[in-house]
Amino acid sequence: MNSSADTATRFQALRHPLLPAFLAWPFSKIPGPIHSTVLATALNALFAGSVREGEFEFLRDRVLAIQVRDAKANYLFRYAGPAGFVACRPDQKPELTISGTVYDFLALVTRREDSDTLFFNRRVVMAGDTALGL
Repeated sequence: MNSSADTATRFQALRHPLLPAFLAWPFSKIPGPIHSTVLATALNALFAGSVREGEFEFLRDRVLAIQVRDAKANYLFRYAGPAGFVACRPDQKPELTISGTVYDFLALVTRREDSDTLFFNRRVVMAGDTALGL
């Protein structure tokens, strides 16, 4: 017979899944600059209007990193003004790093879970200039 603690642990595991290793493996084989270029291109497409209007000026020339822990993928980019987001060289030091799992980032962007909850439960972690991340 299962205890309620065992059931709760299994429920938590289902609520916060990790990317299976066989899906993460290809991501770990793709060079970081390619990851960063793909993300920068996606951000420019997604936020084209905001880039045109200069809404991201507070990020100009600030190097940011996103680490997706379970996918073993690292993204390094900066906002370059009218050019939008651009990938950075791997040797550039980020001013802010945000890390989490695929599930946690999806929960964040789809607003399935509150950002404060993800941060306070240390599921999404910021390091560096945290004021920039807020």
